[in-house]
Amino acid sequence: MNRTGRSEVAGNAALKLWVMAGAVVLASALAACSSSDTDPAAEPSVSSEPTPVPIEESSTTASTTAVAPTTTTAPPPVVQTVTTNPTTSTEPAPETSAGEPLSTPPNTTFDPATTEGEVEQAVLANLTAFWSCLGELPDCDAQDATRFAALEYAADNAAAIVGWNADGVELRQPESVEFSVQRVEFGEVGAEAIAYACLLDGSQLVLPSTDTSPEQVVDAGNVSIRSKYLVVRIDESWLVTAREEVESVPGLVDGFCG
Repeated sequence: MNRTGRSEVAGNAALKLWVMAGAVVLASALAACSSSDTDPAAEPSVSSEPTPVPIEESSTTASTTAVAPTTTTAPPPVVQTVTTNPTTSTEPAPETSAGEPLSTPPNTTFDPATTEGEVEQAVLANLTAFWSCLGELPDCDAQDATRFAALEYAADNAAAIVGWNADGVELRQPESVEFSVQRVEFGEVGAEAIAYACLLDGSQLVLPSTDTSPEQVVDAGNVSIRSKYLVVRIDESWLVTAREEVESVPGLVDGFCG
């Protein structure tokens, strides 16, 4: 992914996915969520990635809760836009035993006890798990990295990680990655929500130097991105099932996530 949602490997090394894409399970949610203006996403500087398929939303008015966002800093995310085609929210939630649940970030936009807060926690947990795992490349556990995601979105991110591990890719400057959830919208189907998030990514995916070649940059990062995530409640858990990039700007722009 460009830092927002890398999921394909360039040449032999995949672009980082922004944790945040996969085929989504519930068409009813997007039919109820309010539409959002999206600008064409800037193409990543290195390697190619699938053309994002926007999360379709109907004109049905959705209830929106907006609060001035705060930023949660954590080791970096990968996510990829996927075609959404939700059909049901009654499927069993995927196993999440690969690693202990992440603790609640100290700075959040919503009260974790509210429904908006539950959705926010799901998105933050997904991004944190993914970027934390990238910090362990080339020994990143794909199952652990995608335990807060589902469907094709999770599968694509896991596949990217497997490729990066195999190619020996490593992450540089993970401490430069920051992300936050800015607002959450619900439609008529209470089991589905759209979460709007922001990412500042100053990290790099690289192939380390060898005796015969210098270090090679696979994904240069250095980008500010706004995305929206489709979050679906499956059984008792909120899981990220798709991501669509809304805006991408080169560089780490001050106030971009404000």
